[in-house]
Amino acid sequence: MNKEFFDQWTKTQEETLGRFTKDPLLLGPTRETSEKVLKNMKASLKFYGTWANFCLKFQGPSTTAMEELYNQTADMMKGEVSPGDDYKEFYKRWIETYEKTFDGFLGSEEFSADLAAFVGDFMDFKKGHEDLLEDQLKRMSIPTKGDLDAAFKDIYILKKKVKDMDSLRENVDGLSADMVSTKNDLQKAKMEIAADSLRKKVDGLSADLVSTKNDLQKAKMEIAALKKKMETPSKKTRPSKK
Repeated sequence: MNKEFFDQWTKTQEETLGRFTKDPLLLGPTRETSEKVLKNMKASLKFYGTWANFCLKFQGPSTTAMEELYNQTADMMKGEVSPGDDYKEFYKRWIETYEKTFDGFLGSEEFSADLAAFVGDFMDFKKGHEDLLEDQLKRMSIPTKGDLDAAFKDIYILKKKVKDMDSLRENVDGLSADMVSTKNDLQKAKMEIAADSLRKKVDGLSADLVSTKNDLQKAKMEIAALKKKMETPSKKTRPSKK
């Protein structure tokens, strides 16, 4: 496409259809939708223009490589032709010529700038087209990409909450098991303390019983000795029978 023709075409579109985006009286209640349509139209025209210019830039290196390959082929054809070897040589030169030419072209700053413009205009066109399509789908009560993204986000959040709750429940179950084990250990310790205290009391009572028994035996012995002592004088004072 001739660049001058494309520039004139773009200018004409801007002066005719482009006026609608600046005059709300011509659009009425459909202004918002019409603005999106015309904005997307402008983005598409700009994208196709950038695309045409981008493709046009490839013609220069292609023509240069083709001319150089033609000259090399003409030199090869001057001598005796061998179909097998000459075809391999032609193929080798074809690859080398195009690689050399396009390596320089693809590595140039001009190509990088054209590629950046092409990608940028394409993304603007794509975004405008998706916004317009989503607006039309909403009017027809059809789920849009935005609706699906929101639903997927909610599902992700719910799944994350469920996962967190499962993890919390596992932690609570672990704590409950630890608490039960601690409670059992505490009860066991209390029982051991109570048993030890009871054993000490029993030992104390046993010692008291032994002491009481000893005291009782001692008292019995003292009583027996006292009785014996009391009986001895009475035998001496009793008169003898003649």
